[in-house]
Amino acid sequence: MNKKTVMLFKALGCSWRLKILEHLSKGTMCICELDDLYSIDKTTLETCKGAE
Repeated sequence: MNKKTVMLFKALGCSWRLKILEHLSKGTMCICELDDLYSIDKTTLETCKGAE
């Protein structure tokens, strides 16, 4: 399996990542906006951002 496939399944296997994807599907959001919506460590959000 390639790296992109692994990252996709990792994202789909986590409920809060799915919620983040739902918000991002509606448009671009700043990490600070996501932080306001969810109590998630900023380094975790940065890791998600880098997975694009």
